[in-house]
Amino acid sequence: MKKEDLLNVETRKYDEIRGQIQNGDLLFCKGNYAFSDLICEFSDWPLSHVAIVFRLYNRVLVLESEEFFGVRVAPLSNYVKNYNNTNAPYKGELYMGRYETLKNDGISKVIGRGVDLLTSKYDNEEMGRILLRITTGMGEHKDTDAYMCSELVQECFKQIEVQFPSEEGGFTFPGSIASDQKVKALFKINTAV
Repeated sequence: MKKEDLLNVETRKYDEIRGQIQNGDLLFCKGNYAFSDLICEFSDWPLSHVAIVFRLYNRVLVLESEEFFGVRVAPLSNYVKNYNNTNAPYKGELYMGRYETLKNDGISKVIGRGVDLLTSKYDNEEMGRILLRITTGMGEHKDTDAYMCSELVQECFKQIEVQFPSEEGGFTFPGSIASDQKVKALFKINTAV
């Protein structure tokens, strides 16, 4: 998708769009946090987080790697109403996207890989290496058993031979995933109470 597609997508209430969300959809976030601002600035995209969404027992869940928890599953409704038990929505913007050619057999491979990685650590060291590469041009990406959000999504989609674009130095930002031609913007989620 293009940045304009994301920024001009229709804003909808979560309760209105919940039934339209499909297994394998992508949640893109633009947080109002200092760390989020850095990611947006360095990537030149208004996105700081990405996750895979799936349904289980009539729940809409987010498979993500989060800096304080690592790889986890959380209800999408928590982003909308009670982010990290704060009794408030996520501070920022939430967008839904879809990888257009993802089929049922691919969905189970993508989500299955994410489930295999549950409880893996967040890759804080890679964030430091990225900052070093961006600011000095030194260093390189290292594959580890820890994952940043976009690394997790990249790893899961590799199971169906999808390789999202990466930046110089081998890192994939959330905006890199959004910029894939097969990713389509669906809607922005209104988190206003």
